[in-house]
Amino acid sequence: MIALVLFYGDVKWSKQLKTDKPMGIDIVLDATKRDEKAVYHAAKTIQRLLHDEGYDYEQVMINVNIFEGEDIKDKHTGYVKYHLSFDKETDLQVDDVERIE
Repeated sequence: MIALVLFYGDVKWSKQLKTDKPMGIDIVLDATKRDEKAVYHAAKTIQRLLHDEGYDYEQVMINVNIFEGEDIKDKHTGYVKYHLSFDKETDLQVDDVERIE
């Protein structure tokens, strides 16, 4: 699993960090050996952990990318194979995973 979080300046991270509104979370996962069901289970785990740990978020967007050639070096690019998003109230289902052709 790959997660990239960017903070600007000298922001110190903490769950208690005060923000103007709930955060949006963008996550990139590696599509190697993952199908729709595996992506669904990963998303459910992420959603559960965010809830259990009390994170204040508005929406989570997950792209599951295929990394080939030069993309393998940095794991931040590649093309999207699956996508899904959810908020705190979403009851995730396997059908929520969108396969990108």
